[in-house]
Amino acid sequence: MTTIGPVVLLSSIGDPRDKRTWSGTTRNLVDALERAGIEVATETVTPNRYLRRAATLLARLRGRTREEPDRVGALHRILQKAAGRVVAKSRARRFIHFGSSHLPILDPRPGDRHWLLTDYGIHLLLTRGPTRSLVGDRYAARALAAEREIAARCDGIFTVADYVRDDWIAEYGLPAGKVVSIGTGLGSPLTLDGFAKDYARGHILYVGKHGFDTKGGPLLLAGFAEALKTRPDLRLVIIADAADPTLAPHLPAIRTNPAIDFRQTGTPDFVELVRGAALYASPAAFEPWGLIYLEALMVETPVLGLDRSAMRQLTDDGRLGFLVGEETPAAVGAAILDAMGDPARLARMGEEGRRFVEETFSWDRTARRVVDALRQ
Repeated sequence: MTTIGPVVLLSSIGDPRDKRTWSGTTRNLVDALERAGIEVATETVTPNRYLRRAATLLARLRGRTREEPDRVGALHRILQKAAGRVVAKSRARRFIHFGSSHLPILDPRPGDRHWLLTDYGIHLLLTRGPTRSLVGDRYAARALAAEREIAARCDGIFTVADYVRDDWIAEYGLPAGKVVSIGTGLGSPLTLDGFAKDYARGHILYVGKHGFDTKGGPLLLAGFAEALKTRPDLRLVIIADAADPTLAPHLPAIRTNPAIDFRQTGTPDFVELVRGAALYASPAAFEPWGLIYLEALMVETPVLGLDRSAMRQLTDDGRLGFLVGEETPAAVGAAILDAMGDPARLARMGEEGRRFVEETFSWDRTARRVVDALRQ
């Protein structure tokens, strides 16, 4: 068996050991690798705040309103140089990179091996996500070319989801063995812990700390309004941040609708509301992964979402959820009525969903897939 030796995890999106970085993904993977006996060192690749501010200002002067995806430009070059210094002084020969804003490594040492861990790709953002409308043709072409170079120069790509793996292979012409889908585990998910669910009287739940629009909030509101025409007894609970600017235009209608119960993020009733949900609904147009769907299944709540991205993987090919084929209020409303029309089916799906998540998504399983790839 090949000895792996020390592994360095570099991140350009935050401290890998900080639970706030990437919703805890980096910290959980570090812990799982160490449980597997791997010696792990972590490094954060970030410019000082003055350089970051200068790069952001330069981007805005050039007509860009967002820094992501930043694989070209001043900030990218700053991050590349910082990452190169980290690699050059390290005794390790294997490196896993969280985020690609500092890749490819400049002047790599012979014998070093580099893997990228990502939950998306520039091509996916430009074709399925909101990014295409935010950047011009020239920048989009440069960003795509930069990621193509990253794909060619990395020794391997770890993707969170299967559909992302498929896109990297198809778009960049990579051999199948070079791209590995590793999935994720969960952080500290809720469990029912003796709570008795009532699927016949339970509410529909939506949770979103930010990005009400990108998480499918407006489409859910419109679809719920359609469902109410047939089932006026339905109830929707929304847990979100009233300060979210994408939520603000909808708040007046939400607060005056007797069928909707709005709760501010951090509500003391959070646990009770999550456990008491009969259906979790979030028809997001582009959700790279979707831990919230797995967390809902852990409390035996079937999920509803658009039939895209990772939804089929997260619901065992739709067996444990309701996948909406069309991004329309009518389709979402019909799916809500279908789901809420059979409480016994919801209970069965919920129980099977919890078992599926427990058996399929764990950080130790993810770490084993990473270790197997590192040994090759």
